[in-house]
Amino acid sequence: MRINLYTQQSVSTLAASAAAQSTTVLSTARSAGQTAQQATVNLSIDAITRSQAANLYNRYFPVREGFSADALGLGTALPQATSSSTGLSGDAIGVDARKRMDAVYAAMEASGNPYSIDSYEGQDTNTLFGSLDRRSLSAVANNQGGLFSSQEQMLAKSVMDQQQSLASGLYSGPIRLESTFKSVTDSNVSQVLAASFLDNASDEEKATSNWQAARARVLPAAPTHTQDTVADALAKVLVATGLGSR
Repeated sequence: MRINLYTQQSVSTLAASAAAQSTTVLSTARSAGQTAQQATVNLSIDAITRSQAANLYNRYFPVREGFSADALGLGTALPQATSSSTGLSGDAIGVDARKRMDAVYAAMEASGNPYSIDSYEGQDTNTLFGSLDRRSLSAVANNQGGLFSSQEQMLAKSVMDQQQSLASGLYSGPIRLESTFKSVTDSNVSQVLAASFLDNASDEEKATSNWQAARARVLPAAPTHTQDTVADALAKVLVATGLGSR
């Protein structure tokens, strides 16, 4: 699991478990001679629970009262994690996503306040997709089974782009919350994080043209790293999050 934890909350919650492992991570990266993309601070899944992972980022996907964006937060911290698509494959992922979205549309309609693409801070869009993991979002963005409108495809891709941006240490979300996010100022580190995020996506997502285009934009900007510079990049990530020594 990659530690790209840029919120202030993450430092106090997870510093102890992450810092204890950081030396081992850097040493392993050096000895293995990994590229920056391969070596981006990967730790045991035990270092952070799914609930904690979701809580790191779900605040940046505000939703209507009574709904949750936990799946969007989880997909930002752990793009390979599944929830809505667990146990599903192929077209069944898209069919399930369609049912979930239709249920949300119906709930909004029943409340007397139907879905609006222009809702404050994108709350309605985040609510619409709030239960979809990254695999399910990709199914929507890529119109799996021909079940989704062009608007839904565009919005799903926008949410996925926001997840990638946050995971890369670049803020994307409500202006009022920007001060709660610790951005990465080193563009090389951000590129490494973006590459790692995409490389940890599901096989289904990797097979799409959207993923391939996103990965192609990252790869040229990620420089060739020696063993020492890989370790240095990892160290910068830990320092940026407050989990490593300065």
